[in-house]
Amino acid sequence: SSKPTALLNIFPQPQNQGVAMPEFRCKVDENNKSTELPLLRIGGSVQQNPHMRAFWASTISFFLAFFGWFALAPLSLDVAFSMEIC
Repeated sequence: SSKPTALLNIFPQPQNQGVAMPEFRCKVDENNKSTELPLLRIGGSVQQNPHMRAFWASTISFFLAFFGWFALAPLSLDVAFSMEIC
């Protein structure tokens, strides 16, 4: 009863044998995923601190989308009256 190997390797793990691991400013696991959440650690280059840059970019993007969707919609009537199109 041999199992098909193609189904077993759908998501292969990265093979880092003999390759130097990059130096990050936060603790990472063997897959280079951050294992800590240092919210105020904003310094460092793009190569040293990609985890926190991605976190803050997604947080700010979500805030802007939330603000644009829910806070500015009620102002549309005031804008319409000021433009005299309503």
